[in-house]
Amino acid sequence: MTARHRIVLPRALPAAVLRVLLGIAVAGGGAALVPVLGWQLVAVAFGAVAAVFPATRVSYLGLPLIVLGMLITGPHPAQTALAVFVVHAIHTLTSIAALLPAGARVSLRALGPLAARFAVAQLVAQAAALTIAQLPVGGGMPWLAPVGALALAGIAVVFLIRGNRREPRSGRA
Repeated sequence: MTARHRIVLPRALPAAVLRVLLGIAVAGGGAALVPVLGWQLVAVAFGAVAAVFPATRVSYLGLPLIVLGMLITGPHPAQTALAVFVVHAIHTLTSIAALLPAGARVSLRALGPLAARFAVAQLVAQAAALTIAQLPVGGGMPWLAPVGALALAGIAVVFLIRGNRREPRSGRA
């Protein structure tokens, strides 16, 4: 007697795709935002190493290059928007790719909440960056820095309180 069984696996994304996306974010972001050829090559090298060895977190070395590019070229809304996106993408992809073995597969359902959080954070960060870019440059608003710092501290406290109130999700009843 033989029974026919079929295993149905959910749709999944190979971990290699996340690694490649990480490499593209580091190399492409550095190459697009840094106007100096030597530093662009360094960004591409960091991207290649980050894609092959994400657990080393070499991708985080690409972040100062993006800041360097922003300092060299000066503020521009499109460049600022790209920098906000690339920095967030590098951080998010590194945090996932560093934990996954090269041959692993990640369920698309598991990536859904991550993608939603990424989109919401981008919406807020891009709006904040655009708003800040519209502020006048100069000594007209020295009070803005402490007010912004207090607002950020208040938001951090709210998230810490909310995080401590949640009960851990476990499969045990």
